[in-house]
Amino acid sequence: AVNDDKYHRIRYLVSYALADGAFFVPPTSPLFNEALRRGGTSFYLPGLCVPMLPRKLSEDIMSLNEGQVRRALIFEIYLDEEGSVIMTQTLWGLIRSVWKGTYGKVQDYYDAMDKGKASEHPLHGLKHTETIGLLREVGNLRRKIAKERHVVEYQRESSGV
Repeated sequence: AVNDDKYHRIRYLVSYALADGAFFVPPTSPLFNEALRRGGTSFYLPGLCVPMLPRKLSEDIMSLNEGQVRRALIFEIYLDEEGSVIMTQTLWGLIRSVWKGTYGKVQDYYDAMDKGKASEHPLHGLKHTETIGLLREVGNLRRKIAKERHVVEYQRESSGV
């Protein structure tokens, strides 16, 4: 028997899901060719999105909308207590998003946590609130590792138009 303790060292599991666009837009389809012609990506500008795919697909049928079961490509990242990656895996699956959050809503909750007012925040006590807190914990561990590796960190600013 192999004595492998990596499974015993797992402290965190981060699952990251992306909509499974390849299921709806196979590489041989005219829609795929049109998406490539558009640069293979959607463009996001302040107050405007130029989608790579028709909105009915990108914002409805494929989108990981709250409460809807959707096909997804899922990345699972297993980390130890210091936030170092132990192993990763990629799989296809079905997911149901429990909340359609935004970076702003999550940051607002983090700010409330920092001020000791998390219990007064609208997100407090919801099913996904613990996950949001753990994601911050993992993020801070990963930032510490990045700092030790001298990765440049910068503050991103939103610009209004």
